[in-house]
Amino acid sequence: MSLQTELLSTQQTTPKRRRTVQKFLNRISGEHGQPDIPDRPFGVTDGYMPTTDPHLNQNQRDGHLFLSCCLLNANSLVNKIQEFHLHIYSFVHEMFFVTETWLSGNISSALIDPLSKYTVIRKDRGSSRYGGVAALVSRQYAVVEIDLPAEFSMLEIVCFDVMCGSGKLRVFVVYRPPY
Repeated sequence: MSLQTELLSTQQTTPKRRRTVQKFLNRISGEHGQPDIPDRPFGVTDGYMPTTDPHLNQNQRDGHLFLSCCLLNANSLVNKIQEFHLHIYSFVHEMFFVTETWLSGNISSALIDPLSKYTVIRKDRGSSRYGGVAALVSRQYAVVEIDLPAEFSMLEIVCFDVMCGSGKLRVFVVYRPPY
């Protein structure tokens, strides 16, 4: 099942949300039709992109830079913060993606990464204490957060570019609530 099908499939999705998701998917797909999103679920994976940067050779194989990523559904990050710290500081991943953070504006990003080893990008759900997404990217990579148009503000999504040498990798972290 593609992400597009998954985002639009639930019977409980409101028509307004369905139109917003469809508009977003159309925008990121550009003129080529389908967005370049894998049909398999995300999890611990390796992504790669070409690079010629000699300083990033620890994760290079055959001229490609491999980035190790991990997706976590926290179901309240604050309640599991010690386990989360153990995970992000013990495992070798350049990027962590977290859904259902349940964070709010009064919780500092420094709580998520007290050792400041990652750039933290997050979007908290404004209407309730549930939901929310976050991304943590190793500070060895330059990160540029992408501001999405206001028409997509109801979606729980963060978007950013990871800069590596002369290339960049655009990343989206999306959470689709069950309603």
